[in-house]
Amino acid sequence: MTKKAVLLCAVLLFSFFIKNTNEILRHFENAENMWRTRQTGYYEKTLSELYEIIYNIKKSMASSYVPKSRAKIIEPAMKYIYENYTSENIGISDLANLCGISEQYLRKIFRSVHGVSPLKFINNLKISRAKELIKYGPYSIHQTAEMSGFSDDSYFCREFKKSTGVSPKEYSKS
Repeated sequence: MTKKAVLLCAVLLFSFFIKNTNEILRHFENAENMWRTRQTGYYEKTLSELYEIIYNIKKSMASSYVPKSRAKIIEPAMKYIYENYTSENIGISDLANLCGISEQYLRKIFRSVHGVSPLKFINNLKISRAKELIKYGPYSIHQTAEMSGFSDDSYFCREFKKSTGVSPKEYSKS
């Protein structure tokens, strides 16, 4: 990202609480990629990504109040996710058991606090880790997938492209 885009992103994300920052950052990156590559339809695609950012910010602001007691309920799950997302497949039932609540209630609280489902949140963490590894390390696609917590290279590539708009190989070149 350009310095100007990073600054704008930081101002937006830290001026007020936004639940799903990874998704907004992904849209910023997609917009910047489209603008830089200037492929057919780049102008419209860039605008589309910017409108998605606005939509996500408005959606986040509309549902931004979550009582601390509600967020506290899923703290054990959050701790477990951050400690284990790269080393094992984390199931919703495991997270719910850690918190002492039902799977359905965990999903509901998780979505209200973070703006996404627990599995989407975990995948976003894995993709963020993969981006770091691609940017700062000389790792193969297989190594990157494995170190990010993906056990299947093709699934990793699909999820990475769905999240960033480009394949891991294209991402490493940009």
